Amino acid sequence: MRRLLEGGFETVPLSLLIQMGTVFSTGGLRARGEDGERYLDLLGEVDTPALVIAGGVDPVIPPSVVKDTAARMGKGEYVCFGKECPEDDQACVLHDDGMDLELEEEPNYFSHYDLLVGKRAPDEVFPLIVSFLDEHNE
Repeated sequence: MRRLLEGGFETVPLSLLIQMGTVFSTGGLRARGEDGERYLDLLGEVDTPALVIAGGVDPVIPPSVVKDTAARMGKGEYVCFGKECPEDDQACVLHDDGMDLELEEEPNYFSHYDLLVGKRAPDEVFPLIVSFLDEHNE
């Protein structure tokens, strides 16, 4: 993980950092400029199929936010990974073995980075991504 974080980032321009600061303002991330449009308002115009995935215990971007983002997209397909996905979440990918979370050697939960570098990602997340890309390959 340390190598990923050390090598995965480069110098970020100040203008981009200022724009990223709008994430925490009312209405969320905006385009650059004083009257920048909210990106959330533009999601309905997205005409490209998108697989929008969430980790059931992601504290950075909770599943409810990911689900709302996918719903705003014209062709957003939402999937939540892990046994901790909200109970009413019909898009949950769950491989529950019936054990309590604290008792499992490899608990079936996904947080923010688990979707990319977690132990279960190659077996559970990656095949879904490959399938989605194959299905929408034009």
